[in-house]
Amino acid sequence: MPFTFTQCRAKDGAIINGLYEIAPKVFADSRGYFFESYSERDFAEAGLGKRFVQDNQSRSSKGVLRGLHFQKTHPQGKLVRVLEGEVFDVAVDMRRDSATFGKWYGAALSGEKQNQLYIPEGFAHGFLVMSGNAVFAYKCTDFYHPEDEGGIIWNDPAIGIDWPDVGGEYQLSAKDRQFPAFAQSAANAPPPVPAVVWLIGCRGMLGAELARLLEKTGVAYVGTDCDIDITNKAALAAFARGKSIGWIVNCAAYTAVDNAEDDAEACRALNADGPANIAALAHSIGAKLIHISTDYVFNGKGSRPYAETDAPDPIGVYGRTKYDGEKKLLAANAESYVVRSAWLYGAYGKNFVDTMLRLMRERDSVSVVNDQRGSPTWARDLASAIIALMKNPAPYGTYHFTGAGDCTWFEFAEAIYRKGREIGLLDKDCAVKACASSEYPAKVARPAYSVLDKQKIKTALGIDIPSWDASLTVFLQEKEIAP
Repeated sequence: MPFTFTQCRAKDGAIINGLYEIAPKVFADSRGYFFESYSERDFAEAGLGKRFVQDNQSRSSKGVLRGLHFQKTHPQGKLVRVLEGEVFDVAVDMRRDSATFGKWYGAALSGEKQNQLYIPEGFAHGFLVMSGNAVFAYKCTDFYHPEDEGGIIWNDPAIGIDWPDVGGEYQLSAKDRQFPAFAQSAANAPPPVPAVVWLIGCRGMLGAELARLLEKTGVAYVGTDCDIDITNKAALAAFARGKSIGWIVNCAAYTAVDNAEDDAEACRALNADGPANIAALAHSIGAKLIHISTDYVFNGKGSRPYAETDAPDPIGVYGRTKYDGEKKLLAANAESYVVRSAWLYGAYGKNFVDTMLRLMRERDSVSVVNDQRGSPTWARDLASAIIALMKNPAPYGTYHFTGAGDCTWFEFAEAIYRKGREIGLLDKDCAVKACASSEYPAKVARPAYSVLDKQKIKTALGIDIPSWDASLTVFLQEKEIAP
C-alpha cells in the first residue's frame, strides 16, 4: 500500500478514534519526486472510505494561527496537508460521546515530509504556520457553510494545546480572537447523531433473532448478509461510509463443519479473514464490536465446563478457522468482545429442534447420539445477552454464553419429544433411542464435551441465564403446529 495510516493519540496516550496521521510512499531521485496524495481505494481499505465534496487551499505567513474552527450542523471531515512550508496542525475532539472528548492532537505537517492528517467529523481544527510561508490544502466531506461556523479560542487552558514558539506573537483574525472557550462551544454544539448497530449476518438464525429484538427494543440498526462480502475490505468500508455506526455485531460465519474439510479456503476467508477485516474497520471508525464464536475452539476432551481462560485446541478446519478468527480479530482491535456459544437453535433457519420434530412426525423411532454433552442455546437468549452487553458494556475480551445446565443430544431429543407431546406439536408415538457417535461417521469428530462456563458473563452483566430445558419449553410453546 502506498500509504501508512497511524492512529493518533492524545497527550496522555489515549487513542483518538477516527483521527489518523498518514504518510505516503515517496519515490524520489535526482530529478525530483512522485507520490500518491490520495487513493479512494487505499483509504477505503484503511476504513477511511469518505466522500470528499470540496477542496480548499490557503497561503499564510509565519506566525499566522488559523482556528480553532468547526461547523455546527454541517460537520466536516478533513484530509489536510501542506504543499509548501510547515505548520503545526491541531485537532480537538468535540464528540460528546467520545472517550477522548476535549482532548487534542498536534502534528507538524510539511511539504518536505508530505504527511497528512485525516480529521473526522466532530472535531475543531486549526493550524499555526512555523515556516516563512506555508501553502495549506485540504479536502472536505461537506461544503463550507459560513453561517454555520463555530470556534474555540486557541489558548483555552481547559484544552491546554502546546503551541510551538515561532519567535514572536501569533497573528489571528479578529473573529478567531473572539471565539468562546471549549466548554461553551461544546455545550452549544449539536448532539451527536444517534449511533446505529450494524448487524452482519442479519438473515442467519442468530442474526434474524437479534434483528427482531433490536426492533422490539427500539434500537436503530442496519443489517447486511451475503450482499456485503466481509472478505472485501473496500466493500465493508464503503457500506460504513456516512453512517453513524456505534456497534458492529458479526454473526456471519462458515458453519458447515464437514464441508469445511474440502472447502478450507472459503472457510478460512469467512471465519478468519472476514472477522479481522471487520475488526480493523470497527477500530478505524470508533465502533465497538461483538463477534460470535463457538465451542469448537476446544477439543472436547475435558470433563468440566470450559472457562474463557482455558487454552483452545480446536479440531478440524471449522474449529481452527474460528479460533484463528478470534485471534486475528482481537489483534486488529483489542476493544472487542468475542462471545462463544454452542448448540444453537431458533425460529430462523435449520436447527436440531426442528429436525427432531420433523423426524418424530415421520417415523416410529429416531436414534440420537448419547456420547456428546453440551448446553442447548436458544437464539433469543443469546440475542438478549448481546443486547445486554451493548447496553451495559463489560471489560473487553472473551465471554461464554449458552443455556444453563447440560445434556447429551439424546437427552435433548427426549426433552423435545416429551414437551412436543405435552404441547400438542406431536400427535403420534415415536421411540427416542440412544446410540453412539461411531454409528454416524463424519469427516470431523464432534467435541464429546462442549459445556462452557458462563460465570464470567453472568458476573459482568448481572444476568441470570435460563436453563436450556426452560427455554426449550418457551420456544416450543411459541411454534405453530405444522399442518
